[in-house]
Amino acid sequence: MSQPTATTVHPAGGRLTFAHVLRGEWTKLWSVRSTWWVLGILVVCLVATGLGFSAAERAYPQIGAAAAGQTYASDAPSNGIMFGQLIMAILAVLMIAGEFASGEIKTSLLGAPGRWRVLAAKATVVAGISFVLTAVMTYLLTLAAWPIVRSIAVDDRFTADGLRAAAGAGLAVALVALMALGIGCLVRSVPLAAMIVAALTFVLPMITVEMSAHWMSVVNSYLIGWSTQGLTTPATQIDPSKGIFSFGKALWISALWAFIPLIAGAVTLRKRDV
Repeated sequence: MSQPTATTVHPAGGRLTFAHVLRGEWTKLWSVRSTWWVLGILVVCLVATGLGFSAAERAYPQIGAAAAGQTYASDAPSNGIMFGQLIMAILAVLMIAGEFASGEIKTSLLGAPGRWRVLAAKATVVAGISFVLTAVMTYLLTLAAWPIVRSIAVDDRFTADGLRAAAGAGLAVALVALMALGIGCLVRSVPLAAMIVAALTFVLPMITVEMSAHWMSVVNSYLIGWSTQGLTTPATQIDPSKGIFSFGKALWISALWAFIPLIAGAVTLRKRDV
């Protein structure tokens, strides 16, 4: 990935505010060609998984949510968040750990006194892009998937469940991106941060879900790779015994996974040399 040129917005009055730092991070992100590639890949993956899973649900109505007795139009489109989480996590890691690797972080911090502002601005940018793009794409795919699944699914396109699924997909991707940003700030290594995020989000949930011990299934339900499922699941499919929590519980569990590394990263950024 090509490294962005550090961008610092200098206010006319000489006082640098958070808004100026935020604008600089926004400009810096969009000045990198790979950002467009990453977001393009995100859109392609969401479309492919959303429509692909919809076609699979129609062909094999016993799979997925249908196994629980009910299929919704938003089920398949929201399944694409697993790929969205990985893609936006990589972008988040590159935003912070990539700057440590290239040395650009020194310029960013020198141009913005108060180191927390730089991390907060990066978090705002990556979370905002993750939420808006994923939520909008998920809802559009719910609309596009309806002609495919209308013979087997409940129409939730214009209901609270459908809107919550789209917003929940955006939150699920944004929270994983924030966790990745915090981990990237802590370890300051792109490969190491990417491996840790992948392990927490994908590898550990896949390992623990296959274990028969009850306590392992409980642990699995609290991992961020599993807890975010509750953000997109319709109310009728909520089942705590299977680790599918309500929207509210899923949100606070996932938020803890996101903000604890982010806060820890802010503390180390303030105290450690760059």
